Amino acid sequence: MERVRTPSISEWQELSCNTFVPVRCRTDDPSEFSASLRSVRLDKRIDLSEITSSSLRVERRADEARAYRGDEILFMIQLESRSAVSQAGRTAYLMPGSAVLYDPRTPYVLDFADTAQALLVFSVSRRALGVADHRIGHMTARPIHRSTPGLSSLVGLARGAFNEESPPGGLASTFEHLIFLSAGYAEGTAYRSEIGRIREEAMRFIRANLSDESLSVAHVAAALHVSQRRLYSAFEHFRESPAKRMREERIGQARRLLRETSMSVAEVGAACGYRDPSVFSRAFSRHEGCPPRAYRVPVS
Repeated sequence: MERVRTPSISEWQELSCNTFVPVRCRTDDPSEFSASLRSVRLDKRIDLSEITSSSLRVERRADEARAYRGDEILFMIQLESRSAVSQAGRTAYLMPGSAVLYDPRTPYVLDFADTAQALLVFSVSRRALGVADHRIGHMTARPIHRSTPGLSSLVGLARGAFNEESPPGGLASTFEHLIFLSAGYAEGTAYRSEIGRIREEAMRFIRANLSDESLSVAHVAAALHVSQRRLYSAFEHFRESPAKRMREERIGQARRLLRETSMSVAEVGAACGYRDPSVFSRAFSRHEGCPPRAYRVPVS
């Protein structure tokens, strides 16, 4: 667990390649560059490294990613300063205490623009985590907030591992569990955010097009550039369906127009996407238990 110090960016690149995976490192001021690393192997499934450095940029190129035959994924916790991790079209911006997962099988960029960097990096067997590749693809380059369950415990255990002559048995399994918990929580948060966005955009589109008789789930999905299956999934997360919400929005709009305007029943139906008054009357009666005329309150 001896700390290795490097005074040049070329030496740091060599050390990084030998410790993790082949990458390209550069810095804006080579004469001022310095970095250090110490590592501990918890067992054959997981290695832990502690890194300090001045500002630098690390790039994993596409040819290097394609040639990679290893099993590891990398989990980084920002201890001091700030950084940005870009992969798969996403960028995670890290503050002290936050973390990110990234995959050597895909190109990435680690941008440590600020000085006085301090990091923990876990190299973990993906087989040991038991995470399918498609899920790893969803989990990478997503910021994991420092308040995420398990993350602070992971930092404490990691720091303690460097103070042990020999890390206690079973520690690797604990690390794996906490990494999986933290990364999975971030994946779930991102998923919930994405489906919430889809549902919100769908509802805006539906409300803006209630008078369109041809409005359908297919039209909404096409407008949002998502599949119908994805659209249904977004609503199912809230125990709804887009078709049902469409009907509810139409009837809700009809209720408002019947109570608040002097429009005829036929005009109200047309404004809510029902061109045939009899179809409107049946749909309204099924939902409200009475026909539109009986529901209406006279407008003074």
